[in-house]
Amino acid sequence: MAFFRSDSITLSYSNIELARQWWIEALDCKVTQVPTDGDNALPSDVALKFPGCDEPTIPLSSRADGPIDDGGDMQFFEIRDTEGNLIQIRQEF
Repeated sequence: MAFFRSDSITLSYSNIELARQWWIEALDCKVTQVPTDGDNALPSDVALKFPGCDEPTIPLSSRADGPIDDGGDMQFFEIRDTEGNLIQIRQEF
């Protein structure tokens, strides 16, 4: 299996405020200023950073669908990688 490192991951949501709150509660992310030198800095973007990070690492965009679903005992969202594999990121209660 190949491993890789990434500086950030950009996710798009239909409800940016719900997504922002999920990342804060689930992974203790902190809101930070959206970088102005990025390739795709949108006025509606929210930038988050993981605990211990100095730079924004999770830009959230309200440009496309990416809903957070409620599964009763967990909340989750799904993304697909470049090969079409489903990746589910979830928080269990």
